[in-house]
Amino acid sequence: MKDWLRSPALHFLLIGGLLFAAHARWRRASGAGEVQAEVPKTIVISAAEIAQLRRQWYAQSGRLPDPGELRAAIDHAIDEEVLYREALARALDRDDEVVRERLVSVMGFLSDDEKRDATALYRAALELGLDRNDLVVRRHLVQLMRLLARRPEVPRPVTDAELVALREREPERWQSPAEVTLTHVFLSESRRGSRVDRDARDLLERLLVEHAGADRASALGDPFPLGTEVRHASERDLQRIFGAGFAQALAEVTPGQWSGSIRSSYGRHLVWVHERIPPRMTPLEAIRSQLLQQLRDQRGEERARAKLRAWRAGYVVEVADARQAEARFDPALYPARVDVTLPRPQPFLGD
Repeated sequence: MKDWLRSPALHFLLIGGLLFAAHARWRRASGAGEVQAEVPKTIVISAAEIAQLRRQWYAQSGRLPDPGELRAAIDHAIDEEVLYREALARALDRDDEVVRERLVSVMGFLSDDEKRDATALYRAALELGLDRNDLVVRRHLVQLMRLLARRPEVPRPVTDAELVALREREPERWQSPAEVTLTHVFLSESRRGSRVDRDARDLLERLLVEHAGADRASALGDPFPLGTEVRHASERDLQRIFGAGFAQALAEVTPGQWSGSIRSSYGRHLVWVHERIPPRMTPLEAIRSQLLQQLRDQRGEERARAKLRAWRAGYVVEVADARQAEARFDPALYPARVDVTLPRPQPFLGD
């Protein structure tokens, strides 16, 4: 027995088996986009299906779609059907764990035989065509096709020039916000009451007469919980510290001198602005990963739209007159804003 385990022939068979399995897995992964089966090339959107789209819209929004919205809903339904059929053409429903688990679950609910194992339930579900009529399976396959459509045929590297161009197309998104550094003298409204405005005027006059700088004045006011110096604060920071309206009032203050009284959520402030830093573009290295992801997403969306157009061009689409659908749906018979998703009837596409 030990001699057999050490046999070169056994080692050859084991290694060969592993290589064969790896090759088969690679072929399945790389061939996921290849057409493997024929599917019907005519898509019919019936009056009943259009009425159902109107019903879905009404249930979700509480009103009927206008003609443009209805056309968009019909167009979306056609796209979904194209993606679903293209998924079937590529056999994406076979040996898919999500599809298998869903069909086993549904068949287990329907079956009277509690002893049937998962394999038997899966085969029974396929024989009954449950994979062609289940909404969860359909949505999963459509999503797989959307992901497949986004995938590049040959990955193309991204250059720094492309990232810089993308950053410059949205400067407001990638800029660091303007910042300000200041010292303030605080006069508490809760402590001084109705005297707070008068005290602020008197203190400002004293500061101006004495030519007091920011270093001397901070001790003249009331204690402020967050201190008298604020460094490199954005507009959002100022709003968080002082409340709404403070940043807008501060924008009018000339650096290097005392401001008039500025109101905050807590009282009044005399402010000395030391420095204003204008908005500046964030360095490329700091946002490289975000830009890369955004560019890849954009390229993926462009590929997906192009592939969907190409796939859709291979189908004949017949759409019923929407006026026939109007006669099939009376809004008075349905409550508005019901959280329900109604599956559209699925054509039987065969195996």
